[in-house]
Amino acid sequence: MLDFLNYGALDAAWLKREVVIESPELLASLRSSGGLLLTYHTHHQNTLCCALGLGGIKISAIAASPEVSPLFPFIGGWAKRVNSDSAQHFGGGAYLFTDNLRGLLRATRKILAEGDVVLCLCDFHQPKPGAQTGVRLFDRFISPPTGTIDLALKHGAPVYAAMFAPVDGRLVLQLKMLDASGGAASIVASYFSFLESSILTNPACWQGWEWFEDLPLAEEPVQ
Repeated sequence: MLDFLNYGALDAAWLKREVVIESPELLASLRSSGGLLLTYHTHHQNTLCCALGLGGIKISAIAASPEVSPLFPFIGGWAKRVNSDSAQHFGGGAYLFTDNLRGLLRATRKILAEGDVVLCLCDFHQPKPGAQTGVRLFDRFISPPTGTIDLALKHGAPVYAAMFAPVDGRLVLQLKMLDASGGAASIVASYFSFLESSILTNPACWQGWEWFEDLPLAEEPVQ
C-alpha cells in the first residue's frame, strides 16, 4: 500500500536500490525482442510495470477497468490514482482495459507488431468449452484464458513469465522464457510450472490463494 503512494517518486535510483534482477540477460532479451509477458497476481504487478519501464522497456498492461468493480463507488478515485501514477513510468506504454475488447485487440496487435511488450495476468480459472490448456497446480486444476497467448503465437512473438515479489526487504524480479513448442498448451504448462516453483520457494508471493480453494480438485472431472 505504501508503494502505491510512492509511484510518483520512482526513478532509476529506486530501481537500482530496491529491485533485484535475477536474470539480467533475460531482461535484455525482453527489451530487445518485445513480446508477451505473463505475470501473476502478486500485489506488485503495477510496480512490476514501473520497474520494467524504468529499465528501458515500453510496456502496456492489460487490466480490468476500475469502473467495472462493485467497489468503484468506494475506491474508484484511489484505483484511478494508482493507474495514472504508475503509468507515467511505462516508457510510453499504457493500461489496456478489458471493457473495450475491440480496442484491446487492436492495441495488442499493434504492440506485438512494433516489438514492444504487453503484460497480462492469466493465473485464474476461466475455461472455455473444449479447451485443451488446463493444467494441474498442486492438487487443483486450472484452465486460464488464452486469448493473448493465441495472439502472441499468431504474431510469432516470444512469451515470457515474470514473478515480482518481496524477498528480504527488496523486490525480486524473476524472468523465464516460456516453452512455445506445443502452442498455447505448452505455454500454459510452463507458466504454471514457474508459478508452482515460485510458490514453493516463497508462498507469500502469490495473491491467488484468495481463489485457490475454489479451483476444482485435479482428480475431479472438469465441466
